[in-house]
Amino acid sequence: MLALYQQLKMFGWVALWNPDKIVLVLVVGGLYALLVGPYRRDIPGATPPKPAEVAAFYGALGLYYVAQGSPLYLMSHMIFWLHMVKMAIVYLLVPPLLILGIPAWMFETAFRMAWLRRLVGALSHPLVAIFLFNGLFSIYHIPEVFDFLNTHRSAGILYAIAMFAAAWIMWWPILNPLPDREEWSYIKKIGYIFANGMLLTPACALLFLSDHVLYRSYYDAAVWQQMVGYCLPPGARAIDLSGLSAAQFNLLSPVDDQKLGGILMKVLQELIYAGFIITVLGRWFREAWAKERESTEAVLAEARLRKRGS
Repeated sequence: MLALYQQLKMFGWVALWNPDKIVLVLVVGGLYALLVGPYRRDIPGATPPKPAEVAAFYGALGLYYVAQGSPLYLMSHMIFWLHMVKMAIVYLLVPPLLILGIPAWMFETAFRMAWLRRLVGALSHPLVAIFLFNGLFSIYHIPEVFDFLNTHRSAGILYAIAMFAAAWIMWWPILNPLPDREEWSYIKKIGYIFANGMLLTPACALLFLSDHVLYRSYYDAAVWQQMVGYCLPPGARAIDLSGLSAAQFNLLSPVDDQKLGGILMKVLQELIYAGFIITVLGRWFREAWAKERESTEAVLAEARLRKRGS
């Protein structure tokens, strides 16, 4: 990886570290700090954020920058398996962390707009939410769609926004912090997460079972140059890409790179979903233990009262 980074220095600091993304992260992080800090006093019902919420929000921002602003972003256009790692971060980690990091009163304030509340309510119906994200994810990996979106800036940006919004909606049914929601049973939450993992499998299988290269963006030098030119920030687009190809930056063959990408995406998805299943199970066990303790204490208290009465 270090050797690859040294090769990529030819693209310059702007292409490697994306100062526009640094500004974006700082602005969003600053706005969050103001809203949960001094501006909170002006918002009815606002309460101080929990440390875990603050950690989740800034963790999401940090991961977003790693995926979209650090050298990983440019490297993911040279090596396909890094592209899949970036996808896992952006769509499977950042959205749930953002939901966990935003206090419930912020959502309540936003949902005072009736149209937004109705839209989120309709899209976050479990069947809609689960098929919306996994459908967009699968369509993205159809070779013709993939190559088109990675070589047409406007279409690629719009599709990425749609997929990020769908990922947010996909996590909403189980992470929704609003007090007036219909609470799911823990079994339903675990089943929902498990079903998401199953629906993501075909797209991953397409990658690691294929014996030929699917995406021209990573093996056709002309298409690759177009993709890289599209991903470079404004200050770095004057770089001459002629004579360059993805093969110069990748030690793996295109087929092996593609297979590794499919395997890694599935493994990362399973690890992330397993982490949330463990979290749900932990809450379930803690709640059951608390109820059991309350029941035991009530029985003991009743026994003490009877003893005193006798």
